[in-house]
Amino acid sequence: MFVLCPEQMIFYPRTGNCYLFMGEQTFNWSDGWDYCKTCHPDGHLMDIQSEEEEEIAFILKGNSTAWLGGRRFTSGVYDHVW
Repeated sequence: MFVLCPEQMIFYPRTGNCYLFMGEQTFNWSDGWDYCKTCHPDGHLMDIQSEEEEEIAFILKGNSTAWLGGRRFTSGVYDHVW
């Protein structure tokens, strides 16, 4: 299967998805979320759905840290979406 990923993204055949790792920039969660949307309309923080994606995340992040895509809705209670 041939998949054309957006510029600077890497195709990983085991998942059939494109990934972009931003290793040189530092963001808080909100700014990271916003930045992903500026890179691509469907862009988002890492959202691990399988062991294969966990493997990719581990390889790409190396010794750095990374934000996951979970978020808290502000309904006044501690309800998080993961």
